[in-house]
Amino acid sequence: MAGDWFFIPLASRCTGACERFFDAALSAGVEVALITVTIVGLVFGLRQWFRSIKMSRSRTETVASARAGRPNQLVELTGRALSDVPQRAPLSGCEAAGYRLQVNALWQRRDLLSKRLYKYEHVEHEEASLSSILLDDGTGRIRIDVTGAQRYWPERQADWAFHEAPEWVLARYRRAEVRQAERIEELKADGYKPVRISVSEEVLPLGSELYVIGLLTDQATLVAEVASTAGEQATQRALRAEAMTAWLLAIVTAWLTIRLLPWLSAEWTTYLAGEPYLGWRVIDYGLLLVLLGFTVFGAAVFTFLPASAIGRYLALGGKSNVSRHS
Repeated sequence: MAGDWFFIPLASRCTGACERFFDAALSAGVEVALITVTIVGLVFGLRQWFRSIKMSRSRTETVASARAGRPNQLVELTGRALSDVPQRAPLSGCEAAGYRLQVNALWQRRDLLSKRLYKYEHVEHEEASLSSILLDDGTGRIRIDVTGAQRYWPERQADWAFHEAPEWVLARYRRAEVRQAERIEELKADGYKPVRISVSEEVLPLGSELYVIGLLTDQATLVAEVASTAGEQATQRALRAEAMTAWLLAIVTAWLTIRLLPWLSAEWTTYLAGEPYLGWRVIDYGLLLVLLGFTVFGAAVFTFLPASAIGRYLALGGKSNVSRHS
């Protein structure tokens, strides 16, 4: 019974103050998300636009002339993609100069409160073979570092019911289970089960035409800023389309930010007027900072999605290869 004296003031506080804090936090979250999208959209758009300008102002060199130049200069090259260690891309099965593979397993649990509501978790595995890519234009060969490059390469996707996935997919998934053993045990203990598994592959076919622009770090290595199988003109169009999409999104969110400022002001005026205790304020602000951190991250990721999708569509001609298995 003595413990009830603690919960009574807590409950009475939450009847009004918690609702005011929720409204204030919601308004702040929406505004921060819009501001994040505006800033990220502007910056991302500028980056993509300047990349397209670099491409239009630079001229394609031969590998021989590039290797004879000075380090740390901007170089544009076109040639065949080769590798000193060719790999077999796991999903497409083609010989590849480089590839990146992601395996994503979907775990599902029926919610205890509602038989119709499901909760989901993801277990991911990623692998890449990007360190042995060479470009050959007939005048010589040079190693291409595409680790941090924007890559316009063919993509292929597939997914299966978990129990029907090919063995090579399950083998890679098991590596993720080993690395995340503690989390897997927690999921099993909470009643989760794997239900579907998907694979996404980004591949640079061996011998394909590759356009790159980047910095020559030494006579044998070019660190690519953009690496594309689509050619120079299509890649420029893709970069400009991404810039315009990001800017359009930034303009819309900036307008919404201004329009919603009175709502933000009203909610925070109400909250500040109704919460006199510093202790509760400290707790509220700490929780708000955590929520805003997740909001900023999610909004930033969201900004890239439509622009990148449009860019890839234009660069690769809308080609996609997706298969789904029941």
